[in-house]
Amino acid sequence: MAFRNTNVIAIVACLTAFQMSSSARSQSGLEGARPADEPAGSRLQNAEFELEKSPLDVLLPYVGPKGAADTVHLGPVQHDELAARRAIQEAAVQLRYNRPEALALLDDTMDRYRANRELTLSGVDKLGVLYARLDAFHFRDYQFKQNSEFAMVPIEHWRSLRPTSPFPHVVRAMMLMNRALTAYSSQPGASSDQANTDDPKALLEEMIAGLDRLGPTPGDAQADILRLRARAMLGATDVELLTLIDEASRRNPLALNIYGMGALSLLSVSEDPAGFLETVARLAAERTPTEGKDTYYVRTYWFVLGWIGNQAVRDLKIDWQRFATGSEEIVRRFPIQWNIQYLAAIACTGGAKDATRSLISNVKGRPITGAWGQIQYFHTCRDWASSDNRPMSKH
Repeated sequence: MAFRNTNVIAIVACLTAFQMSSSARSQSGLEGARPADEPAGSRLQNAEFELEKSPLDVLLPYVGPKGAADTVHLGPVQHDELAARRAIQEAAVQLRYNRPEALALLDDTMDRYRANRELTLSGVDKLGVLYARLDAFHFRDYQFKQNSEFAMVPIEHWRSLRPTSPFPHVVRAMMLMNRALTAYSSQPGASSDQANTDDPKALLEEMIAGLDRLGPTPGDAQADILRLRARAMLGATDVELLTLIDEASRRNPLALNIYGMGALSLLSVSEDPAGFLETVARLAAERTPTEGKDTYYVRTYWFVLGWIGNQAVRDLKIDWQRFATGSEEIVRRFPIQWNIQYLAAIACTGGAKDATRSLISNVKGRPITGAWGQIQYFHTCRDWASSDNRPMSKH
């Protein structure tokens, strides 16, 4: 099968443990990509561009405290996507401070996000973004033995301060998964007595048991997402995972990460990963009619490509008419450049000229490097979409 024989499967295999690469974090993976009919050595390829500051550079000042005892206070509502995500990251930082007021702020913020189903300006669930930030902050804490217990201290403190809150229990489960993911891994120079040697199977079973004791978490799908990932790691079949996705999406149909993480789980175990991904995307659209006919179809693919890189789009089974419809729905409801440019980059890489032309005609201001990888690629796609040249080939 063509999909199985591409470099994409090698990427997917590396993602079985769901460790996000730097290219996946940027949602680009577009370096060197261009429409097939853009000649080598062209004006665009040889041009030099002054790139904007990367999102990582923008966010770095917010990763750590200004002082050991400082607490970052959340600022006012921001009016662009990156600033909104930066504010969410500030909320995630509170766990590191392990002070009662910091943990209370984190818990209250998560509860507000859940109760109001707050979205970023791009239409993404803020609670899901916050969980992702917590996960990214603390993943490395579990690669050494001496860090594992220490990193759990603030979570236990949080549980004691807010015994009726579900959030510290869910975050604890997330950290148990991180311990499982990093078990037996070693760092350069780490001796055998320093490396994490936890039993991953036992940790995952402990995590699932804890979530089962917690019970339902209405409006918060993170527990179901963790169960999905754990079952995949414990050897569930593609049919079993589809069943879990079906059940979880009935409980929390608007939780995009259920479909996205569910699809990623299937990519690592299925004999037909592209087919199963299309099935999950269609299920997502069916379960969320209030969000638009094909909005969640598009968002599911966008989520997965954010992990494996946009180049993989050429080996998937995307219905480009549905993609165009869903993209129009997203942009109509959330008309910000973040959505327009990320979706245009996906459409261009996939060779969907009509969708690319429609989206890229709405680009205003400076191209977003996180979407295009290189600003040069934006110009390449724009010129290709407005030309009469042949469609892009799948090379």
